[in-house]
Amino acid sequence: MTTDRQTIEQIVIAAIEKHFGDQSPPRAQPDRVAVEQDCAPSETVESNNCVISDKVVTAEILEAQINGHAAFQIGERAVLTPSAYDYIHEHQLNWSRGTEVRAENRSAAFLAAVVSATPHVSRIFDELAGGWTLELQANTRVSARKAVSAISRGEVSGVAVVSGKPQVVSCLVNRSPKVRAAVVQNLAELNAAIDEIGVNVIAINPEQFGGFQLRQVLVQFSENLPQAPDAWESLSRLW
Repeated sequence: MTTDRQTIEQIVIAAIEKHFGDQSPPRAQPDRVAVEQDCAPSETVESNNCVISDKVVTAEILEAQINGHAAFQIGERAVLTPSAYDYIHEHQLNWSRGTEVRAENRSAAFLAAVVSATPHVSRIFDELAGGWTLELQANTRVSARKAVSAISRGEVSGVAVVSGKPQVVSCLVNRSPKVRAAVVQNLAELNAAIDEIGVNVIAINPEQFGGFQLRQVLVQFSENLPQAPDAWESLSRLW
């Protein structure tokens, strides 16, 4: 990586540690050349997968642990850094999350794909009740891809993408037939999106919200299990 990329990487890791507070994940070591255990197939994943237990997954960790595998699995709350996304793209790897959440609770899971990690955004997610998982995303494109993947695979019931470009996010994710996304700027717009399309992805610009308003929207979103309207499948085929 260049010096600029290293700086970005350290900023991301620092933000993750700040979010997790006293339970912050261990800082990745760039010069790491050995790991405690080679990555090996697990009984819980396909034979061409390996399991990476690190809480913060960087390119260096992937390079050290992938060991020739075409796919890997990380923990439910683990975070992929920008360099990890670059490594995944360069080596055309597939990845997934573990299944620590029991099946009966999975329908209540919501993901926050955060590009704009302002201090009040991190604080609000710290205060939210269980059911939310926060993941820092490298950019708007990556956050949109993550939202589509999580919804399409049934990993979560809904996704809140927190980005300075919510219109772009909404446009990108709505290309998937599984996604019903809307840009939300206040509680009234969220309620309309819930009633009209059973919204399962909301795009939010944190600069347009105060702390109380943002928390109110996120709570309301997670308290309504997204459901597609009647005849939505037929309506979605109009074009």
